[in-house]
Amino acid sequence: MKRLIGLAVLFAVLYLCAPSYGTPSYYFLIYNVSTSVKGANNTSAASIPLKGYLVLKFVDGCDSPYDANLILYGKDKLNSNQPTYVQLNSQTSNNNLALGAQAWWQGAFQALTVWNLHDSPFYFEIYAIGKGALKDIGFSSLKNVSSSLKGPISVWSGMLLDQNDNIIGTGSVSLSLWLPATKYVNQNNWTSEIIIDVGTPGHNGLIPPLENKGFIAATLP
Repeated sequence: MKRLIGLAVLFAVLYLCAPSYGTPSYYFLIYNVSTSVKGANNTSAASIPLKGYLVLKFVDGCDSPYDANLILYGKDKLNSNQPTYVQLNSQTSNNNLALGAQAWWQGAFQALTVWNLHDSPFYFEIYAIGKGALKDIGFSSLKNVSSSLKGPISVWSGMLLDQNDNIIGTGSVSLSLWLPATKYVNQNNWTSEIIIDVGTPGHNGLIPPLENKGFIAATLP
């Protein structure tokens, strides 16, 4: 039976942080993602290396993200190794692409889980843990953040890069805080849209450099 690794823990100890009345204080953390999912597709054993970005938006004072965006990219082996990326967002009108994200602290350690509960485009969960430390992420005061988180990734069904694929597999995932980018977007009051796509003159968002290198958006089922 499909189940999330941290689901029981999440329901027991977490609540969703949402902005209160007034003007909330937001900040972003941008992580580089590296993983390799090993398992099987429709016809054979599969090993799919992926890199990407995880953008987490926090309401100041809340342990858990208010918003999240995940971009994963690699080579589509079913389509002549075409460089391909797939994007998932948590705040979207299409629930099939809705990304879930929760985080909490266990003493000095932070646990983070990121998931999609739907088969489209893929049913997966990342569960990573890292040690926190006070860091300058672009404000006058330091924030307690994890520079590195590691753990497993599980994929139960659906595509990763190719709509004709159907992956089941597991692997390890590494999240590394991209500190210069994190500081810059916080200091310049960027929004999620600017970070992911729009950018500003002289400073790209995350997707345009991928497209300039020949990556195309995955065709979704």
